[in-house]
Amino acid sequence: MSREQRDISKKLINSSQEGTFLEYAAEASKGGQQQRNQVVDVMTILHNAGDLDLPKEFKQLENKAESGRDFFQLRHLFEKALPRLEASVLSIMECVQHLVKEAGEDLSAGMLIPPFIEFCKYTPTRESDALEIVLLSPEQWSDLLAPILVAGTYSDMQNYFQKAAELSFHKDVAIRRNAVHAIGQFKFPAESGYSGKSLDCFAKVIEDESDDQVLACLLGSACSICIGDNSTVDRGREIIEAALSKGGELTLYSAASVFGFEMKKLPEEILDVFFQPFLKVDPKHAGTLSNIGYGISCLLKREDPGKGIDLLENLLLGHHGKLTIESLDHLIHSIHSQGFQLLNTLLTRWFLNGEPVLCNSIATILETIHGEDPLLKIDRAVIPSEEPALYLFLARKAIGYLFMKPVTCTSIIVSLMENNHEEELLQYLGRLLFDPILLNFCGKPYDFLKKEIAVQKDPVRNVIQTAMDAIYGYLKTLRSVPDIPEMYPTQEQREVQMRRQSRIMAESYKEAQKKSIFSQLCSTSVLLYGKSSIMHIQDDGSGESRRMEIPMQHHSVSFEVPRQADIAPFDFDYQLRVFRNERLVTR
Repeated sequence: MSREQRDISKKLINSSQEGTFLEYAAEASKGGQQQRNQVVDVMTILHNAGDLDLPKEFKQLENKAESGRDFFQLRHLFEKALPRLEASVLSIMECVQHLVKEAGEDLSAGMLIPPFIEFCKYTPTRESDALEIVLLSPEQWSDLLAPILVAGTYSDMQNYFQKAAELSFHKDVAIRRNAVHAIGQFKFPAESGYSGKSLDCFAKVIEDESDDQVLACLLGSACSICIGDNSTVDRGREIIEAALSKGGELTLYSAASVFGFEMKKLPEEILDVFFQPFLKVDPKHAGTLSNIGYGISCLLKREDPGKGIDLLENLLLGHHGKLTIESLDHLIHSIHSQGFQLLNTLLTRWFLNGEPVLCNSIATILETIHGEDPLLKIDRAVIPSEEPALYLFLARKAIGYLFMKPVTCTSIIVSLMENNHEEELLQYLGRLLFDPILLNFCGKPYDFLKKEIAVQKDPVRNVIQTAMDAIYGYLKTLRSVPDIPEMYPTQEQREVQMRRQSRIMAESYKEAQKKSIFSQLCSTSVLLYGKSSIMHIQDDGSGESRRMEIPMQHHSVSFEVPRQADIAPFDFDYQLRVFRNERLVTR
């Protein structure tokens, strides 16, 4: 040992005797990776020499904030030391089990299992001793069965595979669950035949098995075997189908986990098995939905996103509005990340379908796009025919669901014009541009159409020009009417409305503050008077305070309000409801 290591060694022994071992270990390992490795090396040497009992010391470690210890930092020291420790199997199992349970539901809870496998692999007797302990008290040690069996396969694959297969039929359900799980973790030699034997074992297990946990583990293991050995895909597909048909919520969660995190490795034949069972998922099961959503996002990134679109569409339709696209994590971000091509396809396909849950999903996706309204186009390949009624239907759906994004609505209608020049259709779409779009929003939509006139060709350009001339004439006529005093509200009525609007805005501001991240990052100060805030900052060098004045900055947000929302709110709302609820008549 170096001088520094001897110093650490002495302090570790003293702290152990004084009951402050964990406190000193945490303090000594704060210097970085090299320092932590040095502490681990010294602890290992002292334990193997009999000067320390590391399992005993770390069994006192608890994941409690009031203890003042960094639980995971200290546990990491034991993880690094574990494979090299010379200790009884029972004492190590007790310590490992304690530390895993203390970690709770943290994602790093299982990080201690690989070092435990390395410990068991060190000598063959450790594996057999550990297995004997588990089988004597399965209710206590069953969770450690899988890593013990995995460790055993490194020295004797045939023996420990046979043990795992036999334990898959054990009377204790926890033993069965972990034995089946262990088989999925085995690293079989190439062309050894163990993959086929595993699936044969699973087929027999499924015949009489009814426990959802066992079936969930079996499904995960079968998928792992099929990923590792393509020759077993057909047999594995049958077993996975059987597990899904007999299993419940946990089995479906297992399938969703494989679907979400092993998507790129899964054979297509296995992937197709999951789609129908996923349609039965309970909308309340957020974890399962999150994994399904992640898997769908991977499918949508493929060159052909058809499978992902079909699954997403069927999933939303199958739950009759109880499941929304927001419930499926990653999906909206995934759709955004691929530009507007995928969104154009979804918009065209789902608006043609007309179901509210699909159309509302488009509106939800667009609500998350901040800044300027996106310019969207229809995907002509999705439209089944050139029938004008289909184009009219798309235009009315776009207005019904995306009316508060008027530039987006306008871009969709212009796109419809570009793809079908049927004269009567163009005239109707032109009338929709005027009423209700330009009639309600004569700002940004009008500016967008001015730019489009410069790039469009006849007859689309003529239709756009006609709509712009119509709104210009309408506004000119409207402004030509002199002021009519009788039409103005009284001063009292204006003040009442102003107070009402002020109250609504104040309540809205308070609600927005609750969800704002800035309230967690910044403190709030209220200026009673003046146009700036003043503070004094201490200079490091001189120690004198320096006066700083920060002037207040102007900040504003503007948006267009539909004109008819004030003039004819009921007629306006009725028109949008009609557009949203109408359906195509199929003959």
